[in-house]
Amino acid sequence: MAAPLPTASLSQYEELHSLVKAMLVAAQQDNWEFFMDLGQRYTTQADELINAPIPAETADRNRCAELLEGILKVDAEIRLLADEQLGQIRRQIAQTQREHKLNQAYGLYPQPA
Repeated sequence: MAAPLPTASLSQYEELHSLVKAMLVAAQQDNWEFFMDLGQRYTTQADELINAPIPAETADRNRCAELLEGILKVDAEIRLLADEQLGQIRRQIAQTQREHKLNQAYGLYPQPA
């Protein structure tokens, strides 16, 4: 007898888990544009998962729980990388603002009227 097909929600958890792992790789490779593209798909997938039926089989429910734990673990890793990237962006913005103020102070660029 063939194994039963996975329920829709189990396959959705598996797909979400794969997607979040791809997001982690993109973040590790500093490919934030691709990361954002994946993030949009992740959000759509997660929204769909909220309304998905809970698997009836205990084994499927347990597998969904394992996948969710994996998703949350990878999400925590992504957050660390994103926080680091955000810090770099903030430093760059602050540096640009300082340079702009210095340029205005020393007359390199005329101030707007």
